[in-house]
Amino acid sequence: MHDLLAAQELLKKALEVARAKNLKKITKIVVELGTVIDHDEEITEENISFNLKNLSAGTEAEGAKVIVNKVAGNHYTLKEIEGD
Repeated sequence: MHDLLAAQELLKKALEVARAKNLKKITKIVVELGTVIDHDEEITEENISFNLKNLSAGTEAEGAKVIVNKVAGNHYTLKEIEGD
């Protein structure tokens, strides 16, 4: 469940950035993911990517390529988006 909540936060931020940039479609979402432990489980790159893709259905981010880069630290953040 923690992976889903993280993905929801990241998608919300991506959509806000897209609107601020007047993008009609997000084609790529880049996320930085450190070692984040929630409820005794680590949030994984695979789960963040899977959940972002599923949550984006019906939004400007539907079909976007999701890239999750592992970084040092204990955080996750939206690094960048690309779109049209």
